[in-house]
Amino acid sequence: MLYPVYAVLFAGHGLSAAEISSLFVIWSVTSLALEVPSGLWADVFSRRRLLAIAPILAGCGYTLWTFFPSYTSFALGFVLWGAATALRSGTLQALVYEELARAGASDSYARLTGRSEAVGTTAVMVASGLAAPVLAAGGYLAVGVASVAVTLLTAVAGWSFPESRTASERGESYAKVLREGVREVRRAPPVRGALVLVLVLMGAGSLDEYVPLLAESTGVEASAVPLLVLLVTAGTALGGWFAGAGTRWAAPALAVAAGCLAAGAASGRPAGMVLVAAAYGVFQ
Repeated sequence: MLYPVYAVLFAGHGLSAAEISSLFVIWSVTSLALEVPSGLWADVFSRRRLLAIAPILAGCGYTLWTFFPSYTSFALGFVLWGAATALRSGTLQALVYEELARAGASDSYARLTGRSEAVGTTAVMVASGLAAPVLAAGGYLAVGVASVAVTLLTAVAGWSFPESRTASERGESYAKVLREGVREVRRAPPVRGALVLVLVLMGAGSLDEYVPLLAESTGVEASAVPLLVLLVTAGTALGGWFAGAGTRWAAPALAVAAGCLAAGAASGRPAGMVLVAAAYGVFQ
């Protein structure tokens, strides 16, 4: 439940827009710096174990925000959250793809992953909807405690995943795995194109950390901010459900989505968040 309101939490403790942006930079740099080594860890260690560790790191960050709110705590929380994101991202994708391949169902990866992310985004929508009344009733303490509790449940869910790899299959060195990955990127132009597209979409997606502040700037009350964030999250969930469809129209669709994002953000009105939601649906 912290997700739709944490930027407002920061502002409520006296942080300026520049200071909040610096926190987002810390988060992004941490995630980026750990993305490659975490991908290597996922190839040489137990992926299931990494999926159980990642949410616990995020929960530690939420604990700092809830009980020790300050710029330093917010920064440390983002470092922990960034580390958790890096541990989970490639790890989950690799585990799901490999287990599908073992079952002879790798062709269903895009559809399955897109729909599972849509379900996850729907859970974010539920949390965003609940954040408004919980914030009104119990303040940021109640929202923070609930968020920490959920990360513990997520760790249990991560541990429940199947993993068929043997110890010998996980025994490759970091250097060997990295060399093989670089070699594949060099030899396969479609892989390079996919990497560029992913980087562009990750850049657009990183803007969603400003969605709560954007919602607040439309003039609504703080308790209504989660509802506008919920609208954007709904757009993301809808886009995830249709992942893998309409790829022929990716370029014009992304151009239209960029226009929607700009127009919605510049409108200064709550209704403009509908355009922002449409843009995020296309990105997803």
